[in-house]
Amino acid sequence: MRELNDAAQHNGPIAPAVPVTSEGIVLAEMGTWQKARDNGQAVIECSECSLSADEALQFILARYRPSRGWNAFIRVYAALTLEPGFEERALANQRSGGKQKGSLNLSKAERIETKREIARAAGVGPASVSKVKFILDRAHPEIIEALKNGVIRIHRAWCWCKLPESEQIEKLAGYEEVRATAKIIRNAILEPGQDLPGPAEAINDVQRQSARAPGLIKVCTSRYPQTFIVLGQELLSNRHPQLEMKLT
Repeated sequence: MRELNDAAQHNGPIAPAVPVTSEGIVLAEMGTWQKARDNGQAVIECSECSLSADEALQFILARYRPSRGWNAFIRVYAALTLEPGFEERALANQRSGGKQKGSLNLSKAERIETKREIARAAGVGPASVSKVKFILDRAHPEIIEALKNGVIRIHRAWCWCKLPESEQIEKLAGYEEVRATAKIIRNAILEPGQDLPGPAEAINDVQRQSARAPGLIKVCTSRYPQTFIVLGQELLSNRHPQLEMKLT
């Protein structure tokens, strides 16, 4: 996160006070706090803020928008812990309004409003909240990890989670392979070799290599509108030993 990087570069004698709640929840200046821990510092200057645990989480969510390192899935995942509090507040409003006294169930409108509160806290649309809840109920653990790491986004994971877990993993593996291939293509475009073979010559090289070693040539699709021929380093060096391409 940006705060961790800023703290690592801070060499001055005075570090900013770390805002915390009375329960010890760190609200900001995480970099300063982490740096103190890493240095074995027993005491750090703090400023206490009178916030409940739910209020503290809402403050943190508002602070850590995507530009500060928390992607949409992580924010919704964290904001869902606020759901019981939002529901209790809705029930309290229901009772205070004289409607359905003693009821333990929310009306449809109040459930929608609770979802909106969660979405507002996470900085996303209500649909993303519903999708994340569905994902948490149906996803393979590797899908959850990919979401946390920003490898895939909520909508894609939600679509995959309609499938059995074994197929979810197949989708993830295929997607990661396409991403890796796209990275190679981008690097090849950014760092082209000199005097590369033309398309016809390259295709002939690929055909000869495929005939000599069946299964060695891999064909993948790309989201790019053009068609790329990416030659592996071994094939290229065998055919054109003078060339050195940086494809990784």
